[in-house]
Amino acid sequence: MRFIITAFLSLGFMGTAWAGQANIPNTFTSGTPAVAAQVNANFAASKVAIDDNYSRIIAIQLTPGPQGATGPAGAQGLTGPAGATGPQGPAGATGPQGPAGVASSVPVGYSILGPTTTPPAGFTYTGMQVPVTGNTGPGTWTAKAPLPVATSAMAYGTVGGQIYIIGNAFNTSSVATYAYDPATDTWLNKAPMLTPRGRAQFATVGTKIYVIGGRSPVGFWTTNEAYDTATDTWATLAPLPIALSSGAAAASGGKVYVFGGWGAGPQTNSSLEYDPALNTWTAMTVLPTAKINMVAITVGTAIHVFGGRDVNVLAVGTHDVYDPATNSWSVKAAMPTPRGNSAGVVIGGKISVMGGYDATNVLSSVNEQYDPVTDTWTTQTPMPSPVIRFALSEVAGKLYAIGGEIDNLGQGNSRVDNLEFAPPASTMFVHSKN
Repeated sequence: MRFIITAFLSLGFMGTAWAGQANIPNTFTSGTPAVAAQVNANFAASKVAIDDNYSRIIAIQLTPGPQGATGPAGAQGLTGPAGATGPQGPAGATGPQGPAGVASSVPVGYSILGPTTTPPAGFTYTGMQVPVTGNTGPGTWTAKAPLPVATSAMAYGTVGGQIYIIGNAFNTSSVATYAYDPATDTWLNKAPMLTPRGRAQFATVGTKIYVIGGRSPVGFWTTNEAYDTATDTWATLAPLPIALSSGAAAASGGKVYVFGGWGAGPQTNSSLEYDPALNTWTAMTVLPTAKINMVAITVGTAIHVFGGRDVNVLAVGTHDVYDPATNSWSVKAAMPTPRGNSAGVVIGGKISVMGGYDATNVLSSVNEQYDPVTDTWTTQTPMPSPVIRFALSEVAGKLYAIGGEIDNLGQGNSRVDNLEFAPPASTMFVHSKN
């Protein structure tokens, strides 16, 4: 009997493989006893063939088949997590200052910034200041509505945003009183002064402007009159102890102080205190030197007295400070340009002193500013033209130079000019809502 052993292999390949044949050496007849050795020989031959087929199967399994066709694209993967936040960029540049807010919309206790220490209605100045940077322009001068008549050596004061011009130079003395409103650029006639004068000493306390002493064609005066801006009325008060003209006056602590001047005699160094509540005069510690034509300006409670003309009628640059609390004087940084017949005003906590005669008696257009905190001076934009014996006031952060004389020939050369100066902002003031 002869066996043919075959194996069909399909292992995922494209073809087939056939095993070799096995030759069985012995055959047997059914029913006839078989010799064991022959049976074993047949089994051995079968084993050889089976082992050969097994080896072939292993070889086929180890042989790589041809590359299959490219499968379809897989589905899109899930979105990965967000990346970490990058570092913060640099701060942007500071934007321009916005317009002033409407006062009525500010809640109680909140604050606003203003250009001066004078708060708007419904607010109180906190005493705090905020420096303003970036505005380094020279400031500008602009002509405004002129005075109704040419005026010089007048008394003046600012109350409630209005500038009051009172009287006139001694050689054409006047009782005229005018009020200028910078908001509307208009002038109004007010109740006339009781006594015609020019070159008087003057100061403002509350709503009242005190016009003290002065000069007219008939001589020097001791007259003391107060104009109440709230009622447009005048009142006569206790006169000066001595007749004086061309001195300087300023208010501090509700009282008025009059320094220097002259009358029937030469320049004096007197210092006099007027108390409106008591309507009395008191002599105080005298000026360090006798002078006329000075500028007296109050910052806080201290009164700064600048320049003037000495006993030789020459301009000086001295700077003396009077402390009413101690009734004493101290010396501070002198004006860079000695002058007399100048005018001064506080703006932004600093004192601007403009115009006047210089040390050679030549009219000046100099504009210098004093900082009480640092005790230093800086030069500001000069006036458009030289002038003496003029008014200088501040309203809403702007200065107004009004009237004055263009030479030393008296009232005939007085001016009607009204010049507005808008300085570059350097300080804003904090006002709290009531």
